[in-house]
Amino acid sequence: MTRSGTSTGSSGRPSPGSTSLLVEADLDEQLDYVRMAFGERQPVHRTGSRDRPLPDEVAPDRQYRRRARAIFGRIEAAADRRGEAPTWYRREFGPAGGVNLAEPGPGLYKGRLGIAVFAAALAATTGESRYAAFAEDTAAPVLADLDSPAPFEGRSVGLGPGVGSIAYGFTTLARLLDDDRYAEAARDTVRLVTDDRIERDDQYDVLGGSAGGLLAALAVAEGDDDAAVSRAVACGEHLLDGRIEVDGARIWPTGMDRRPLLGFAHGVAGIAYALARLSAVTGESRFREAAVEAIEYEHRQYDPDRGNWPDRRATTGGEFSHGWCNGPAGIGFARLGTRGTAPTDAVETDLDRALRAVDPASVSPYDHLCCGNAGRIAFRLRAARTLDGPSERSARRLATARLRDVGADGVFSVPFGTRHWVDPTLFSGTAGLGYVLLRLVDPDVPCLLLFE
Repeated sequence: MTRSGTSTGSSGRPSPGSTSLLVEADLDEQLDYVRMAFGERQPVHRTGSRDRPLPDEVAPDRQYRRRARAIFGRIEAAADRRGEAPTWYRREFGPAGGVNLAEPGPGLYKGRLGIAVFAAALAATTGESRYAAFAEDTAAPVLADLDSPAPFEGRSVGLGPGVGSIAYGFTTLARLLDDDRYAEAARDTVRLVTDDRIERDDQYDVLGGSAGGLLAALAVAEGDDDAAVSRAVACGEHLLDGRIEVDGARIWPTGMDRRPLLGFAHGVAGIAYALARLSAVTGESRFREAAVEAIEYEHRQYDPDRGNWPDRRATTGGEFSHGWCNGPAGIGFARLGTRGTAPTDAVETDLDRALRAVDPASVSPYDHLCCGNAGRIAFRLRAARTLDGPSERSARRLATARLRDVGADGVFSVPFGTRHWVDPTLFSGTAGLGYVLLRLVDPDVPCLLLFE
């Protein structure tokens, strides 16, 4: 029985009111739960990497597609279908210790819409209707919640657990499934990025704060929605007002100790990228100037001895990250996104730095989109499709290496997943890797890590 009081059966799914027998077949799995509940906590965002030789040849597209299907198959098999819609039980650390079993929230990052987006991408790339049907079933409870009297009450505006994540998830589903229901839902959701929600934001960043709400609103506004643009501008103004002066630059106190963090998900890179995008849409130079000032600050924080930017989160113990959320892959993504709207020498230099730091021969312990190999593959791929120099081959070699490492059973490494327990979510689970494998096959699959 887990410390939080929910028991698990031998399948790894919860069985309320019963206690699982520690039979030999699942002993390793049960011991893993005990270690997680009572052992010393390991960082979720493991930052280390190991160098290894990459294969000279790359896998053919059919192999990427086949592995994406296999990832979906594990997600589908792990679903609890006893209710009207499929659901899952994610393992995560409990706030008071032990292990909690949590169902996915509504949004893109760790929620239903992220799982649905992966299924929708499979539908778009294979033409098979069963994937579209699964996406629709998975997203159905979120559509229903949108019709409630106080939809998504208490959620922030960001792209993590906030209403921005829900709006962007609906927008992406509308594109992949060519379904106006989700486009309308996205428009309705972005109106929940209200002045009151924005004023309560003290995180500012992409995942938790107004930078995320801004990017979600701009994605919805591509359908010429003036109301969505107004929500983006409100977020942008909040970001301008929330700056503090640090080392001669006006930036945002995004860390727990009010220290400015670096990187895309929680730091300067993502906020600057959002403001640069807003400037391009509105033509207002104040947003571009704030973006450039922030980029110049982050540019100066680069450590040439380590060939990377420091990860200032308290949980990292001074290590240097390499993924999308707080590492050079995310900073590189942000600079790719600002080249056309805020072209400066710092942008180009940082992009070169990021490409050197995200070495395809350096393999992360995890494979997920947020902090692992999937985010690194995605960055190398986007750079190759945007710039003249880099080749897609580096992204494909890393993807091929990971496919070979996991072998025939196809069990990839994600923070709270195990061989028997599937984390199906998009950014912290296996769906994100499957999605990136589909982007290797089909360039028309949207790039999620810039929230375009």
